[in-house]
Amino acid sequence: MMRGQWTKNPNATLNRSGGCLNNEATFLQNPQYIFDVTKVEDKVLISLQQKDQRIHRKEGTGDNLIIGFEIFKVEDNREYRLHQLKIQERITNFTYLNNRTVYLKVFLKQGRYLLIPTTFSPNTEGEFILRLFTDVPSALRELKLNKPRMSYLDILLGVSKRMSLVKVY
Repeated sequence: MMRGQWTKNPNATLNRSGGCLNNEATFLQNPQYIFDVTKVEDKVLISLQQKDQRIHRKEGTGDNLIIGFEIFKVEDNREYRLHQLKIQERITNFTYLNNRTVYLKVFLKQGRYLLIPTTFSPNTEGEFILRLFTDVPSALRELKLNKPRMSYLDILLGVSKRMSLVKVY
């Protein structure tokens, strides 16, 4: 179980309220979580629950947010936030709902997956709980760093400027 929140920030690297995938420029600013499927194939149940808003109904603001999430298959060594959607395989085509809880049951093949809980519209703030149920431990964790921390050696020698992706089938 992970607690999280969608928060607005004018700095794009700190903004965590990017909206759904329709908002291509801001979508990847949402909170990002990775998990591993270690079995050849595993049944995964994902639940996203937003904070109960009913206590604010007297003030006229007690409606649920429209929420959902996206899942992408990513590289097995991914440890940092994703900044571009280029080669990642989209696993879900989720319908966003204004329910307090949304969930999905899906069969996933072995590998690492990126889970992005979102509100439908960008710049919408709220708190949520993310739950992931699998047959074996999945090591669900939030990706907080945008890039590796620079060491003194990196500063002296410079940072590499090229990256290669090799897919082995």
